[in-house]
Amino acid sequence: MKTGFNLEKTKPPLVYMLLQIPGVLFLGVILFLAWEQTWISGLTAWAVMLAWLVKDIIFYRFYRKALSPSPQNVIAMLHGSEAVVKVSVDPVGQVSLRGEIWQAISLDGDILEPGTEVVVESNRGMTLEVRKVKQKEYDQGEYFEKN
Repeated sequence: MKTGFNLEKTKPPLVYMLLQIPGVLFLGVILFLAWEQTWISGLTAWAVMLAWLVKDIIFYRFYRKALSPSPQNVIAMLHGSEAVVKVSVDPVGQVSLRGEIWQAISLDGDILEPGTEVVVESNRGMTLEVRKVKQKEYDQGEYFEKN
């Protein structure tokens, strides 16, 4: 069983608060040093800190959507995309898709050699399920699909 903190499963308000901690701490240290050197009064330091916190509360409204988990599966957006086999898919290999290397499995059970163009049909977790792209032949002004 995995233990520890999982940021992806944490509620957006808590994630936002956690992301603000370093900035608030840094500002607090700077304000403390400025107050200690008598560059600013204690009241000014507290006012700046309060303004910073109000800013964080106001900006949360804009960040909330970005911090919320997307309802759409990111990998599902790759379905229908074309990729190129990098490591022979027999039965599992690797393909290059949009500049990234993905683990892939052939849906047809075919051995796919490096350089073969494939289309992403679906996925199982982080493994893409691919099929060889059907080649099209041009014959007398018409295209025919070739298996």
